Amino acid sequence: MISVPFDTSIPLIYGPLGIVIFLLRLVIAQIFLLHGYKKITQKEPRNQKYAYLGYVEFIFGFLMLVGYYHQIAALVFMIIMAGALYNRVFVWRSEYMNVMEFDVLIFVSSFALFFLGPGMFAWGI
Repeated sequence: MISVPFDTSIPLIYGPLGIVIFLLRLVIAQIFLLHGYKKITQKEPRNQKYAYLGYVEFIFGFLMLVGYYHQIAALVFMIIMAGALYNRVFVWRSEYMNVMEFDVLIFVSSFALFFLGPGMFAWGI
């Protein structure tokens, strides 16, 4: 029999796991909020798609921050990071693994949030 270090009579979303998921949600949200804001406020964006991507990152970063439609936001983040990984590997032919590690980490974290839920302190769905 496996013992757990916390009370299992309450749902996990309100226990320690809920706090951990909440903190993960905050970190992912702030990453996309900051990167999106940087793309939006750039004086001369690379191209129009880059500016639109900034708006998408900022809006869905805010939704992730408040926990509203977090699954849709996590799915959008997974798509963005899959595109970033594709560009790094096949288009730019990047040989530096330390650059791709961050993209993989964000992708996997978004994947986890997609299935685990928003954690504590979520607003809405």
